[in-house]
Order: sequence, then C-alpha cells, then structure tokens
Amino acid sequence: MSIVIVVLLLMIFFGEKSFLKHTKYTIATITSDFHYRQTTKGAGTDFIFFLNNKKIKSGSSTGTFIKGDNYLIAFDSLHPNNNSIFQVNVTDSIYVYPKNGWKLKEIPFKVDTTALKRQLKKW
Repeated sequence: MSIVIVVLLLMIFFGEKSFLKHTKYTIATITSDFHYRQTTKGAGTDFIFFLNNKKIKSGSSTGTFIKGDNYLIAFDSLHPNNNSIFQVNVTDSIYVYPKNGWKLKEIPFKVDTTALKRQLKKW
C-alpha cells in the first residue's frame, strides 16, 4: 500500500514540473453547463480543444463558464490531459487555432500574462 502512495506522489510531483516546464496555450470550447456529478468525472464544466487535429475532452470543477463560448487554456505539451482553463473568454476575438498550441508570448490577443503565470503556479 505504501508503495502505491509513493508512486502516486511521485507522479503528481513530476506531472506538475512537466506542466510548468512545457506549458502551451490554446482555445477550448465549453460543451456543458456546470453539472453536479452527472458524469464520472464529478462536478464541473466540460470542454474540448484540438491539438494536431485531435479532439481532447476535459473538464474543470472551478470557474464560471458559458456553454458554447471559447476560453483560453494552458496545457502540458507532453501530456495535454494535464490542463487548466482560465476565465478568459475569447469568444469574440478573431484568431486562428494553433495546431500545436501557442507559447505565452505567441498568444494573439491581449492577456494579463502575470495573472496567468500566477494561476499556473497555484495549479
């Protein structure tokens, strides 16, 4: 049992380091209203985003999002299922979806980069 706990803690630790080291950004579309344990993932809002023409489904248990709107997300470029969505609604912005995601400096619309970095450190 203790070996399992150690392995899980190591996975969490290295997963966080990878996420912060390989962070990229893209746009996610909200696919559900906030729900309370209607899915196996628990309470939250579901969203999708695309990388290399592959659809990735994920969710967030925090934040207020509008179904059908687009929001900025950060993801680990090595493990895209490790991601964090920001309450930065970009539905009305004109942009081209990045095939592999943007680096922070490449985001084509105005964002508070200091706030994004601060939120990622809390992740």
